[in-house]
Amino acid sequence: LGAGDDYAEVIRATAADCDVLAVAGGDGTVQQAADAARERGIPLAVLPAGTFNHFAKDLGMYPLSTAIAAIRAGTVAKVDLGEVNGK
Repeated sequence: LGAGDDYAEVIRATAADCDVLAVAGGDGTVQQAADAARERGIPLAVLPAGTFNHFAKDLGMYPLSTAIAAIRAGTVAKVDLGEVNGK
């Protein structure tokens, strides 16, 4: 990302050109990536690299070494999605 880039737009543009969208960050960044992955119908790989990482922890993708091992193994989990205030 460059100075002044809209990270949500960068995530959407990246999702449009990949088979699996990987994201490293906290819950806010993961939320943006999850929305982009949902729109494209592609899997989302979550790497815990933010402040709280609640979603990554709930998936068992914490610490980072565990997340990397799960991604390398091709581990997949389905999760429910919800919408709150248009997000």
